[in-house]
Amino acid sequence: PYAITVCAAIAFTVFGLYGLSGAGVIRPLPLLRLGVYFIAGIYLLRGIGSIVNGVVKGGQSLSFIEVIFSLAAICIGMLYLFGGLHRFGKSKQ
Repeated sequence: PYAITVCAAIAFTVFGLYGLSGAGVIRPLPLLRLGVYFIAGIYLLRGIGSIVNGVVKGGQSLSFIEVIFSLAAICIGMLYLFGGLHRFGKSKQ
């Protein structure tokens, strides 16, 4: 459990740094565009995948907390996605 927690903390730190870099708060990180969209995909897959998995199993395995965490992941993924589209969509025009 300790190693998994440390890995998760490192991943969330990197996600946060890429979010701040995408927002222009800190200097641009390497592969910023790819990183922002990849992080958005991870969050969206986690959120949507959990809900779809719960529905496929008949909804019995999907607790209220799991629904809340899934919706939070979807919201965070959408923020990364829309932020990336806003930031990188402007640079193409």
